[in-house]
Amino acid sequence: MTKEEKLEACRKRFKELGLDESYRRLMEPVRKSSLPSGWKSWSVRKQKATRVQANTETMVLVGGWFKRRETTLWSVYEAATLEHIQPSEDELDLMGRYYTARDKGDLYRRHDLETLLNNWNGELDRARMWDERTRKTQVSQPHPDLPRKSEFEDGRQAADYLSQCLSGLIPSE
Repeated sequence: MTKEEKLEACRKRFKELGLDESYRRLMEPVRKSSLPSGWKSWSVRKQKATRVQANTETMVLVGGWFKRRETTLWSVYEAATLEHIQPSEDELDLMGRYYTARDKGDLYRRHDLETLLNNWNGELDRARMWDERTRKTQVSQPHPDLPRKSEFEDGRQAADYLSQCLSGLIPSE
């Protein structure tokens, strides 16, 4: 049985058990090895001209911010840059919200994946500034049926309200 067949059998077993997400997370480091062997000794020109063997989930996610198809393979240069950055889940979430936001505001966003990767830390700082600003400007609208704080004098009133919400007497949002 080849390595690919073993991986496919393992993926199917995880899927049968309902553990698709766990399998994806386990396999992410294995897929990072989709970079060709010896790529570090290549010139930058050759790295940019050569495609990886397969995109990782992170590559698909980040590429989606720039409307790249999942099937469009990244260059070795882009994949190696992303691997070097090693963004955390929180950073990916923040950058995803920043790059897919409808309200672009007055902040400039990169239009090219390679440029984003080369300026990752600066863009992350801009995304944090944008996130802080949008959180400050968002006005929270309370639910019209939600009792005011003074109406929750004791825990019993809060419990009654919760039970009414759960029973459908008070419509939810």
